[in-house]
Amino acid sequence: MPLTDTEVIVARRRELEQFAIEDADVAQQLWHLTSGQLERADGHPLSPGRRTALERVATFLIEMKERIGGADVSPLADAPQ
Repeated sequence: MPLTDTEVIVARRRELEQFAIEDADVAQQLWHLTSGQLERADGHPLSPGRRTALERVATFLIEMKERIGGADVSPLADAPQ
């Protein structure tokens, strides 16, 4: 996957809420991001502190695959424990 330029914008929550009130596209994007985070959180019955190191790494890799979409993921079945 090639690297791309990225712009990071820091905004206070109140400012972000105001942007969403003024721009329906911003509101829709925020809703999409929030609902995605809720879906991911719902799929994690154990808190990170109660998972083994292997479970935390596997969860991280699965989440990265979901975020970048369509990327091949190598199986970890043969990984040493």
